[in-house]
Amino acid sequence: MSDVSFSLKNIKKRAEFIQNLSAKAVEVGVLENSRGVSRKGQVSKLGAAEIAAIQCKGTIDSGHYIPPRDYQTNAFVENKKKYKKIIKKAIANGIESSNVFMVVGQIAVADQKLAIRKITPRNAPSTIKAKGKDSPLIDTGHLLNSLAYKVFDSGN
Repeated sequence: MSDVSFSLKNIKKRAEFIQNLSAKAVEVGVLENSRGVSRKGQVSKLGAAEIAAIQCKGTIDSGHYIPPRDYQTNAFVENKKKYKKIIKKAIANGIESSNVFMVVGQIAVADQKLAIRKITPRNAPSTIKAKGKDSPLIDTGHLLNSLAYKVFDSGN
C-alpha cells in the first residue's frame, strides 16, 4: 500500500510541476525592442527584429534580391528534440519552470548563433566584394549580439 501512495504522491507532484511549467514560455531570437545598426555603425530605421525577419524571409531591396536565410527555423528544427529532452529531464527532477526555460533559452540562443554561422546560400560575388568576406548574416556582428531570450508568463 505504501508503494501505491508514494507513486500517487509523485504523480501529483509532477502534475503540479507540469502545470507550473505550462504557465511559462520562452521567446528566443532578436527581441522586439532591439535597435538595428547599419554597416557604418549608425542606428538603422528598422529595428534589429525587423532586420532579422527580412533576413529570414528574404526580400528585394533597391532591386537587389536578398535570399531567405532562415537561421531561426533551421536552429529550431535541428534542435527541438534536444529542447524536449531538457524539459522532460526537468519534469523528472522537479526543476523550477523559470530555470528550465532559462536553460532552454540560453541553449537556443547558442543554437541560433551556430545556425547563422552555417547558413546557406552563401553571399553573392557582389556582396563578397562589398563586405570583403563571404559570411552571410555576419557583417558587423550586431545580429549575433542581438540574439537573446526572455522567459515570461504564457497566460495558460
